[in-house]
Amino acid sequence: GEPVVYLVAVTHVGEKAYYTELQKVLDKQDLVLFEGVRPGKADAAKDLATRKAESEKAQVLQRRLSKQLGVVFQLDAINYKHENFKNSDLSWDDMFAAAKQSGTEAQIGNLQSLLKGGTGPEAGAIGPMINQVLDMAEQNPAVAQMLRQVIVTAIADPASLQRMAASAGGGTSPAKPAAAMADQKVLIEARNKAVIEDFKKVSPQLKPGASVALFYGAGHMSDLEKRLKTEMGYKPGEIRWLTAITTAAPPAPSKN
Repeated sequence: GEPVVYLVAVTHVGEKAYYTELQKVLDKQDLVLFEGVRPGKADAAKDLATRKAESEKAQVLQRRLSKQLGVVFQLDAINYKHENFKNSDLSWDDMFAAAKQSGTEAQIGNLQSLLKGGTGPEAGAIGPMINQVLDMAEQNPAVAQMLRQVIVTAIADPASLQRMAASAGGGTSPAKPAAAMADQKVLIEARNKAVIEDFKKVSPQLKPGASVALFYGAGHMSDLEKRLKTEMGYKPGEIRWLTAITTAAPPAPSKN
């Protein structure tokens, strides 16, 4: 008697056809609870023009990346302006409150700066690195192709990047820093808890036979599935795969 739930995992950059198929899935649902960290009180207090300008700046990085990969950015490709779409995420204020408990406020601050378009030191170590890689990709098609290959590999096998980093550092199985583990508690677990609580509230109000999509990044899905099973008694049903992004296979090694 409970609604059917679709865990709609998404990559944030992908091919246009991929998002077209995703849109078809989402438009069939009675309710879509989607990801998108909401502004904090300080941002919400700004005038509309300022917020719009900051939003455009925040999406420059994703659009540069999409252009170099020859793909499109999720927020450009998905139409969120449907009555059945509801933001079901934390605010930045909520994120910082959760980070304070785990001692990772600096990491969340770096992430916020990066997502607001910052590429300097205020965005942490990754901000300048991403900017440099994109600069090289815009000047050299070979670098752009390599970047696409890295992104495809990361989507297909997220643990591969950790293995690559371990190999580059001369280690085989480095321990995850405590801060990184705490980040997962904020970025994944705290936000997943929020969307499940939202679902619990709206579920009794839905008509019999209704269907609901939890539309979040792929990294959220394992924990969301666990929560649906343990907290609400759901059981897995069908699994459907969509091709998010493709790339040419690397050339076979020469036998000579």
